[in-house]
Amino acid sequence: MLAVIGVLAVVALLSLLEFPSLLQQKRKKDAAVFAVFMTIAAAFGVAKSLRMPIPNPLEWIRYAFEPVGKLVFGWLS
Repeated sequence: MLAVIGVLAVVALLSLLEFPSLLQQKRKKDAAVFAVFMTIAAAFGVAKSLRMPIPNPLEWIRYAFEPVGKLVFGWLS
């Protein structure tokens, strides 16, 4: 539980440092993108600190391109 609090504390600190300056410079789109990515990073950080299994993105890519590879190798053999 201490790791979750640590992750959330780091996220809060980074957000407090970066977010106000983005809003002062009237960069609302950048602030929105920052908020989205910070939320995603916080979710992954909390999941990792709770030792939840996080899927590898390369597995998704392999799953998507495996039929294409079989098709191409079928043509070549």
